[in-house]
Amino acid sequence: MIVGRGRKHVTPAHFIRRISVVVWPEPTKSLTAGGSMSQEKGFSLIELMVTVAIIAIVAAIAIPAYQNYLQTAREGVLVHNIQTMRVFQEDFRLRNGAYAAFTYESSNPSATPIGWQPDSDGAGFTYTVTVEANPPRYTVVATDGAGTTVTRSFP
Repeated sequence: MIVGRGRKHVTPAHFIRRISVVVWPEPTKSLTAGGSMSQEKGFSLIELMVTVAIIAIVAAIAIPAYQNYLQTAREGVLVHNIQTMRVFQEDFRLRNGAYAAFTYESSNPSATPIGWQPDSDGAGFTYTVTVEANPPRYTVVATDGAGTTVTRSFP
């Protein structure tokens, strides 16, 4: 400290040292078996167990939600492709007077009679179209590689 004109002035180093004592308290001290003082650092077993329990609870909530999200996304891809196929089927019916029956497999892609190709990047997709003559209608069964199946009947 600097003393001048009867007042005490605090130097910046002294001020920072006092703040560091407040901000960073010393670790707790305990007696060891030998009777000497030791400083404990780290986490207690209870703190670690509480942390693991919180992580387990969050995972128990998040994992099923993520699985439902994936299932909904798979179904969305199949429904989108079926709706696209519907436009091609209606065009085919206007030109030929009947709906087309066919099976499309992504493992063996070939041109469909209606000129439709699915919008998918993955393998294992199968689209089966069955036709009923009276009344004119068709049913599409779509299955992806994970086993998700969507069935739609038109009109």
